[in-house]
Amino acid sequence: MLALLLAWLQSGSELHSLPPGLVLVPGGRTKVGESVKSIERLLAIDPNSQNYAGALFAETPQHELEVESFLYGCTEVTNEQYAHFVRATGAQPPFEWGQTAIARAAEEFLAGQARAREEATTQGLPLPEPASFDPRAWWSENWKGAEWNIPAGDELRPVVFVRLDMAQAWLRWAGLRLPSEQEYQRAVRGDSDRRYPWGDQWDDERYAATLLLKRKGGPWPVGSFPQGASRQGLQDLAGNVWEWTSSRYSAYPGYQSKVLTFGYGAKARQVNGLSAFDANASVIVGGSFQNGNLVCRASTRRPTSPDTASEALGFRPARSLKAGVDRARELLQTELTPIWRPDGGANPDYFQAAASVAHERWSSAPSQSSSAPAGYACITGYECVLFCPVQQLPVHDQTAFARLEDEPLGFFHSTLDLEQPALPRGTYLVRWGKGTLRFTDLRGMERGAMLLVPEYANHREGAAFAETNAVRLLAPIACRTSGKAFFLNLDLRIRSAR
Repeated sequence: MLALLLAWLQSGSELHSLPPGLVLVPGGRTKVGESVKSIERLLAIDPNSQNYAGALFAETPQHELEVESFLYGCTEVTNEQYAHFVRATGAQPPFEWGQTAIARAAEEFLAGQARAREEATTQGLPLPEPASFDPRAWWSENWKGAEWNIPAGDELRPVVFVRLDMAQAWLRWAGLRLPSEQEYQRAVRGDSDRRYPWGDQWDDERYAATLLLKRKGGPWPVGSFPQGASRQGLQDLAGNVWEWTSSRYSAYPGYQSKVLTFGYGAKARQVNGLSAFDANASVIVGGSFQNGNLVCRASTRRPTSPDTASEALGFRPARSLKAGVDRARELLQTELTPIWRPDGGANPDYFQAAASVAHERWSSAPSQSSSAPAGYACITGYECVLFCPVQQLPVHDQTAFARLEDEPLGFFHSTLDLEQPALPRGTYLVRWGKGTLRFTDLRGMERGAMLLVPEYANHREGAAFAETNAVRLLAPIACRTSGKAFFLNLDLRIRSAR
């Protein structure tokens, strides 16, 4: 750990208790979607939009939700930011970064085809069936060990050609998550119902990178349209590239399909507003440089298969304000799935992610580009030590607690190797009995233990404290007595690198 901290300092990195490159979006009552009348009016004004009536009606009905305050990336994740992850983990680089290796492989493929034809002609054999080189398929199969580099000048452009799983891998590494489509609309609209981050007016050249710009091309460097920023300084929420969300393409509450009639008499035309919802598709938001202003509205929601990778699709990170909540929820989805939970998944709320207590810290480095927008930074590392409690202990007081044997208390997770208790980084179930905390792997094998007597006291928020090589978690676990809880005082020592 000490060696890791020294390496960060020597690299010019900084340490943060909040994720760098994200800004606060205040929560509140938020208008989500569009009203039916608004969509009908839009279809009547713009006949071309009638071809997308089903997609437009998927934005209805407009309704209000309470969206909690959250942190949101001030820009879309850039090539430069994503490259730190690729170098640190050996993850797959995006397709466009492998163009040099792909071009070389294509030349070798064509040369091989030519040799095969020449040999067949020389030997009087039938010519081999012609074949084509598939650059995407080649990259998918051969990227490991292949040469890659960010195209010159593209460091601050959004990273694209990232499937949903590639975006989630970066987010997991960075200790962040995807936003929901409701959070995206909160970031754009705030307490209003404006169409765009800056308001309702539109100018083809001033606010966003869209198809309407005179200068055509791919994604622009993030922050190229500062006049289009949101009230909190979020750049490119409209246009540039589409952004993945965690939401599925499902109907809003109260949705009703409609068939509309436009025109009169013999020229009357019926338009079917039935939306093709698909719970397996993810919602992407914001529009891109390939779209006009209709698609870049706050309420636009486009269904997209999770395996989609395109030149106009990227992502933006988010994070809940309470430390550890996002990581606990992610672990419950990816590692502590119902089969591994002590109750076998009988109770979906067996663990209380919202009650997690965690130490989280990020390292970062500044951009290598002098034109990076304000607030921009590159995450270079993330550490987390976390305890997530069970929903409630089956006891009312200390006497009953003392009689418990092998009782599940919650789960523990650390991205750091620990010296006390002696645990390698990972995720563990935490059980209590006879004065001992036992840390078991998900299969029930004991991996570490601590002598500990939980404190019985009035319920209050947990807390986390950290020093150079130690972390202390004060974690409450609710019991059957209202207003009371048992507190774990976890004093953890981090294993230093030798």
